Amino acid sequence: MFRKRTFTLLKLNRRTSFLTKYDLHIRKDDLQNTSFRNNLKNYITDHKYSLAAVKIYGNHDLEELEVSETFSETTFWRFALYRVKENVGNSHCLEETVKYLGTRSSTMFSRGYDAIERYLKTKGGLQNSQEDTAFRALKKFYVNKEEHENRLMMLKDLSSEEQVAAVISQHLICQLLPFPSSYFMDNIHTKGPTDKCPCGCGQPLNFGSTLLGSPHLFHGFVDGVLIPAENHSITEENYTKSAVFTARKKTDDIYYHCLVNKEWMDKYESTVYKLDEEILNREYKSEINVIDEKQLCKQAIAMSLCKYQEQSNKKDSSYAPAMPVFGMTSDSFEVAVYDPVHDYLLKSNKPLNFFEEDSQNLKFSSVVDLWLLIYHSLFFTTPSPRVVHQLRGTANLIPQLGEKRFEKIVKSSRWMFLPYFHHQSFPEIHEGVIKYVDRKEDASGYKH
Repeated sequence: MFRKRTFTLLKLNRRTSFLTKYDLHIRKDDLQNTSFRNNLKNYITDHKYSLAAVKIYGNHDLEELEVSETFSETTFWRFALYRVKENVGNSHCLEETVKYLGTRSSTMFSRGYDAIERYLKTKGGLQNSQEDTAFRALKKFYVNKEEHENRLMMLKDLSSEEQVAAVISQHLICQLLPFPSSYFMDNIHTKGPTDKCPCGCGQPLNFGSTLLGSPHLFHGFVDGVLIPAENHSITEENYTKSAVFTARKKTDDIYYHCLVNKEWMDKYESTVYKLDEEILNREYKSEINVIDEKQLCKQAIAMSLCKYQEQSNKKDSSYAPAMPVFGMTSDSFEVAVYDPVHDYLLKSNKPLNFFEEDSQNLKFSSVVDLWLLIYHSLFFTTPSPRVVHQLRGTANLIPQLGEKRFEKIVKSSRWMFLPYFHHQSFPEIHEGVIKYVDRKEDASGYKH
């Protein structure tokens, strides 16, 4: 009898313990859901960044020269912020001031802001399976945010740009994909001595061909490609929805090199290049910035021209041809996007920080910014006719090239993407279990 009562008591204790753990698990999920939703609400209420219009200058005779240029070159083309002059003051005293045309991220991603607002109002209700997949990926990242932050802390100790690109790819941006393995980095310039993440987690890295652009304008290799597909299979059609990024290491040595380069430009620029003062000043700022803004702008143009070419072949007008790209360092990122229909180029007005000030905590707003960029096929938006009217032609690329040359460039634009996914290494085997088909036998039948 005593044993029976003891058994019953233990049974009740186990059940109580189970219910307590289950209740704690449910409570933790509720807290995470509430926190996630509150952060999303704060994002659409309080957060937006600015993008400024960029003007493109060619310092060459377009009638005679081939204008081909790789992303890393600076031979033919220069970029400067587009400026407008305004009269301010009253009728008695007017002053002329310079302003820069631009727009906000909430305008460029208004479909994304609308989707977040709909998600909050309907408690998870979305328009389609693609949106559902995207939000599940964002929430999964949020739940595991602390783990990703711990891995990203390794960035400050990495010694090369290849390592920075690998860790950012593996523990930040690819984690916002439905399938984190659906990315690949440039196998020609990025691949280092190992095919595993340098943070020490042991995860394999994915490499492939990231060639992009037209041989008749801007072309080259980007650092990485992200495929926000709903399944593991990656086809050429996925590339129209792919996201492209460039990663750089931020070090004092790079900054010092840029300052030395600026001094050289100060000494020789006036005799080598006949460009106006605005362009020269902008070039200096670009040289000091760790992210190569010229490279970023050229990649944005090349990416959108590829989408424009694909769209014209398929007669598909369901998506805007503009495709944003982003460049990253170990602690910040910048954004650029080109619209080939209306010929305007926009770039974020300043770097956007990954981390909260004086901490290793990721800024949720920056994570959502990257998420919107990765899922641009769902969330990127052509601005209103009023906004487009003001931005139209500010890049000044098409008039310089001419309509015929521009059409030729569009037709020759391609993304030569080809992932070489990491496969598990063959296991090491002992020689004793190998049957050697090349082993010879002597007359006695003995094998050598």
